[in-house]
Amino acid sequence: MKVDETRQIAAYGVGYLPVAPNADLFVRAGYGNTKLKASVAGTSASNDGDSWNYGVGGQYFFNDKNGVRADYTRYDFVDNGPKANVWALSYVRKF
Repeated sequence: MKVDETRQIAAYGVGYLPVAPNADLFVRAGYGNTKLKASVAGTSASNDGDSWNYGVGGQYFFNDKNGVRADYTRYDFVDNGPKANVWALSYVRKF
């Protein structure tokens, strides 16, 4: 069985708390939609689900443009759907 995430879209409100000149903590909350496609033995099916999403994280900038971000987001799918815990470590580039 193969399962692919074919789309994920969400909108968030984000609040920042500066803790040092180049470091911030943040919280976020939003609503999103995820679409999955599964296939097995030549048969496929797809489904999508709406979710309430919320999380926390922190970021540190080495200079005016470059930094790193670590965050956690919880996806609570509506209609008694599953829940997902997502951790991310990212490079950040301000343009």
